[in-house]
Amino acid sequence: MTGIMKWMPFAILLLISGCRRVDNVVYSEFVSFGEEGWNPVRTVEFMPWPLDSVHASSDRYDILVSVRFNPAEAPAALPLLVRQEDSEGGTVTDTLRIPLRDGDGDPLGRRSLVLYDNSVTFRKDTAISEGFALELVSLLPMEKTKGIKDLGIQLIDRKPRKPSPFKRS
Repeated sequence: MTGIMKWMPFAILLLISGCRRVDNVVYSEFVSFGEEGWNPVRTVEFMPWPLDSVHASSDRYDILVSVRFNPAEAPAALPLLVRQEDSEGGTVTDTLRIPLRDGDGDPLGRRSLVLYDNSVTFRKDTAISEGFALELVSLLPMEKTKGIKDLGIQLIDRKPRKPSPFKRS
């Protein structure tokens, strides 16, 4: 029993430090697509409200759109039609292009085993309130989206974070 007790403080410290948030992401959701790709008639909708109760509707966020893709099959870029709805029923329609390859054809973003993850900022300094929704539609034919595995959004809190008590200076 004393052997377990000897390691208990280290185990607790590891659990605490492993669970802390390492960035200001307050919302993240992804939708997966099958091997056949993203059918352009399929609208992907994200409704990030209600946020965690510690966040007020007056808080401001950056909205990122992320794509996880297999570079062996993915196009050079993913063009999207984006509709943003607010609580009053107002709608803003825009287009967004997420680059997946650089000029030399090499994949962009962070690599994780076979897949890459690339994100672009859709909106900066945006208020999120009840009724807020983002609808995304691919502007590519389905056969050109076979390498697209997941599509998601993230909300990044604009407030500065307090430094972690576990971070060394």
